[in-house]
Amino acid sequence: MEDWPKLLQFAHELSTTLATQGKKLRLVMEPKQKYLQGDLPVGPQYVVMAYNLHGSHNGPGAKADDVFCGNWPNGARTGR
Repeated sequence: MEDWPKLLQFAHELSTTLATQGKKLRLVMEPKQKYLQGDLPVGPQYVVMAYNLHGSHNGPGAKADDVFCGNWPNGARTGR
């Protein structure tokens, strides 16, 4: 988590550079609250994986359930 601010700065800089070339940056993130607690830089498109995670080690269960998704910032839910 200590590298998170550095990653966000890099994403902002890369997105700005790509925009001058007519390209966009998309970041795909796991559905974890720690990623959505602060502001995300404007520029990149953010995709939060919302799926049921299960396998032979456990039974079916939501990783990103309605309660989790309800706590997302408005911009994350609307794609802004």
